[in-house]
Amino acid sequence: MTNIENRINELFKNDSSFIKDKIIINNNTLATLYYLEGLVDLNKIGEIIISKYQKNQNIFSFPNVKEVKNIKDITKKIIEANVIVFDYKENKIFSVEIRQLYLRSINEPDNEKIIKGPKEGLIENIITNVSLIRNKLKRKDFKVEYSSLNSEGEYRIGILYLRDKVDKKALRILKQRLKKLSKLKAIDINFLKEKIKDRKFSPFNTIGDTQRPDVCGFELLKGKIVILVDGSPNAIYLPYLFSENFQTVDDNYTNMYYASINRLFRFISFIITILLPGLYVSLLMYHQELLPMKLVLSISAS
Repeated sequence: MTNIENRINELFKNDSSFIKDKIIINNNTLATLYYLEGLVDLNKIGEIIISKYQKNQNIFSFPNVKEVKNIKDITKKIIEANVIVFDYKENKIFSVEIRQLYLRSINEPDNEKIIKGPKEGLIENIITNVSLIRNKLKRKDFKVEYSSLNSEGEYRIGILYLRDKVDKKALRILKQRLKKLSKLKAIDINFLKEKIKDRKFSPFNTIGDTQRPDVCGFELLKGKIVILVDGSPNAIYLPYLFSENFQTVDDNYTNMYYASINRLFRFISFIITILLPGLYVSLLMYHQELLPMKLVLSISAS
């Protein structure tokens, strides 16, 4: 155990947030605690860990306690907001998960406000985000698969899908691409989005994004895959179709015919916006005879 302690101290050397505390009772050092300040709940350290030693109770009675044996697992647990306990009486090393949670309120996203529908958005905690989406879809085929991206630490991601609706081939391809991202050096979902997209140099989006749990629910019902990253309030979903550029969140909460007409008008407006300038230039430069003379004179005068 001494060798492992020395290696831990060497790994976190010159890190002021790395804390080392000893539990001493009756002049006997019973244990040493290692953790990163700000990531763990200091009050729970006293309530859960120190009180167990003071009462001479077994620390394994706490549910979030696991035994760790190698330096790699110990380092990983410290970074993931666990307290590492070197128990000299049992001659064992334990990790205790007592994460300090900083959760903001669940408010409607500023960039996706709607008139009708729920007023809630995703936050930076992946567990809360999964529960928000699950509340929208109370289905037995709702599946969540947690995975990790290694980048000098662990970045937790969640893959959400409906088993009976998802495209199995798309799900398999996504998992294959995620496995190749073991050296991803980013913690935001937008970096992940750039790495897994089909065509990196395409000007068109093939992956959508949102901060609304209800949108995630609608996309899952379409058979799509939703990806969450712990620490990010954004979710991405795939595949994303070009036609979805003409859809809004409000369409889901309005009459079907009214929403369809609105989408049709948006598409027609897009076509006019793309074609009309070119048509105007071609008529003015090369086919002036097709324009009324009064219009040509007024354009020339201007």
